[in-house]
Amino acid sequence: MRLYPQYTSWDNPKVPDRPLVIGYVSPDYFTHSVSYFIEAPLVYHVYANYKVVVYSAVVKVCIHGLFLLLVY
Repeated sequence: MRLYPQYTSWDNPKVPDRPLVIGYVSPDYFTHSVSYFIEAPLVYHVYANYKVVVYSAVVKVCIHGLFLLLVY
């Protein structure tokens, strides 16, 4: 296994008042147990403090996935 050097600096702007971006990535946002577990974090985020992005890689959308898409 090859180890790479650790980052010590980043190119993103250091603005302390910017919202934290939280991303959820899963191919299981359809009728799968993951789609039901993701509801709680989406409901209880304080959206004034965070920007929430959900990435889904599903080919088809079920009724629960459509609900998540439309509500949140």
